Amino acid sequence: MTERFHFEGWEIVEKLGEGGMCAVYRVRSAADPDVERAIKVMIDVHPGANERFAAEARLLISLDHPNVLKVYELVEENPPWIVMELLAGRDLEEHRDTVDHYRPEQLALWFADLAQGLQKVHDLGVVHRDLKPSNIMLGTDGVPRLIDFGVARDTTAARVTKAGIVVGTASYLPPELFLESNPQHLQDQPVADVYSLGQTLCELLINRPIHDPDEFHGPKLLVSIMQDKISRPHLDPREWDTNIPKGLADIVIDATQQLPEDRIDSARELERRLRAWLEQRARVERAPLSRSDVKTLPPPPTGGTSGPSEPRQVRPRRSGGWLGGLLGMGAVGIVGLAVVGMLALGGLGIGLLVMFAPDAGQRTVAAAVEASIAGDSEAVQACVAGAGAKGFELDVVVARGSVKTVRIGGVSDPAAKACLEARVRSWSLPVVGGDVRVSIPVQLGG
Repeated sequence: MTERFHFEGWEIVEKLGEGGMCAVYRVRSAADPDVERAIKVMIDVHPGANERFAAEARLLISLDHPNVLKVYELVEENPPWIVMELLAGRDLEEHRDTVDHYRPEQLALWFADLAQGLQKVHDLGVVHRDLKPSNIMLGTDGVPRLIDFGVARDTTAARVTKAGIVVGTASYLPPELFLESNPQHLQDQPVADVYSLGQTLCELLINRPIHDPDEFHGPKLLVSIMQDKISRPHLDPREWDTNIPKGLADIVIDATQQLPEDRIDSARELERRLRAWLEQRARVERAPLSRSDVKTLPPPPTGGTSGPSEPRQVRPRRSGGWLGGLLGMGAVGIVGLAVVGMLALGGLGIGLLVMFAPDAGQRTVAAAVEASIAGDSEAVQACVAGAGAKGFELDVVVARGSVKTVRIGGVSDPAAKACLEARVRSWSLPVVGGDVRVSIPVQLGG
């Protein structure tokens, strides 16, 4: 069926989804067919809808943070539309519902990064007002991003929504919004976003929604959620899973206090608390990798290779937005050398030379990187398949448990290089003090 929209300079590839306010399309540049983006177009005809949509676009264009949706352009036609970067991945609601429990350290790292991005939003005088798992996209590059600012508000501008109206998803609204007759000014406070992000972290830790449809359903759904919100002093993930680390659970408790004045008061402070917990966890270091350790990987499946997934189909119940981007690249030096072993990958062999230094932190990171390559062997093989490379040099700098810079040497194919960089960026690595540098020559052979 022919689409009813025309976007000058862009060719529609497919519709990704449509909700009550917007439709999202995957598009290709008419000038350069290799360039693909996502376009979100307004379909809501209610008074003020276009104004709110344009305000959302302008605030997103002004933001530049790796954990916040990137928007390139606003076209103020009738209806208006925005050009966004296309990102392959799935939102955290889908991960929560389909993936077994993530490691607490991985979640803490993701949410520390998200809190940092959220603080950037708040610093511009903007609140999101609808933070929830489905509004956080985890790209195939392993980077979580805040998306869908459809009900965001620029608190420095004139209000568009009528006074007294609260927007967002009831389950993720902070309790104070149910306790006042005119609660809108409370939703415009950054601490309201802190609560919603804390609840989202809680749900990822326990791998289920707080307000499960099996428990909160029927015509009195909203009333049930409201009663639950105002009766709980806070959310404690150990109520559902006693295996949640106490320190991390305490952060969730403090982020979701019922009274705003008792809550973690900023996204910056939430980030600080999460990173401090990660630092403390890292003090129990992994045992150094022995020179005699030799690991043999099972051969990959013979039915084909796997690589980064295509952008998902957006479910009609929400509007969407995706972004992607190349990962940062940097060069680092090498300190000492030890042969770790030969790993079998079906018809390919990857020989790892892991760089050791006298520092225990570097040994810990080196061991973790080696283990990550072993555990991610199928994806690594898929990245380089067909690239014609006989080997590559993986050079990384790790800071606070995440990859700060990564360089792939010896691979000329841009797609293979970008794929490898994305895999490295997605790994969960230990948190050690300061920047840690590891260099690994990877040999590909029969």
